[in-house]
Amino acid sequence: MKISAFFDNMSRNGLVVGSVTHDTWKTGVYFQGSNNKLDVLNTYGGVTSSDTRDVEPHGLVKGTRSHRQRCSLGSDQIGELWWKHTAMRTRIAPKLAWNGGCLFGWNSWYAYQAAVSYSNATAVSSFFKSNLQQIISKTKATVYINLDSFWSNLSDSQLIQFANFCHTNGQKAGIYWTPFVYWGTAQQGSNSLLTAQWQLQMERRPTCAQRTAIRKSLITGSLSIQPIPAPNK
Repeated sequence: MKISAFFDNMSRNGLVVGSVTHDTWKTGVYFQGSNNKLDVLNTYGGVTSSDTRDVEPHGLVKGTRSHRQRCSLGSDQIGELWWKHTAMRTRIAPKLAWNGGCLFGWNSWYAYQAAVSYSNATAVSSFFKSNLQQIISKTKATVYINLDSFWSNLSDSQLIQFANFCHTNGQKAGIYWTPFVYWGTAQQGSNSLLTAQWQLQMERRPTCAQRTAIRKSLITGSLSIQPIPAPNK
C-alpha cells in the first residue's frame, strides 16, 4: 500500500492520493514540483523500482476475473482526507476483530539508528515507565520497546538484561532481524561478499544454550519481529 499527501503547512489544505486496494498490485505515486507547486502527479499499479530493490517485473495474474488497482484522490483538510481514505479502504477490507487494548510502542531506528545501545535503550524504557505508562494504561495498552537494526550492538547478555529490564517496567521487548533486508550496493551484494557476511552473522549467533536463554527472555511474553530459531534437536 502506498499513499502520499501534498499540502500547505499553514492552511492544512491539500491532496491525499494512494491505493485503496493493494492485495495484488504494488502501487506507485510519482510527482514532480518545485517552489511550493505540484506540476506532475501520477499514481499507478504494478510498480517496480531499484530504490526498493524490487526490479523484477510483476508476474502474470491468472484466473477468470482480474481486478484492476483502485486508487483515491481527494482535496480537503489534510486530517479529514486521511480519515476518508481510511474509511474507503475499510469498506473493502474491514479491520480484523480485536478485543485487546491498544498497541503502543517505541522503535529505536528514528532516534538512534546505528547508535542504539543497552544504555540508551534502557533509558527509553525508564522514560516510558516514568512519564507515559500511567497515561497509556488507561487504554489498556500493551507497551513495546523495540530494537531495530543494529540491536547486535548489544551483547548476548545485554539482550537478556534489556528484555528483563523492559519486563520489570511492565513492557514487552522486541528485536528486528531478517535475511531479506539488505542496503548495500549490487557489488557488495555479490555471492562471495554475502557469504562472508553470513559467516560473520553465524559467528555472532549465540551458542545453543545461550540461544535457549535468550529465547526464553525475549520471546516469552514479548514481541519478536524475527524470532530467534529454536535450538536444533
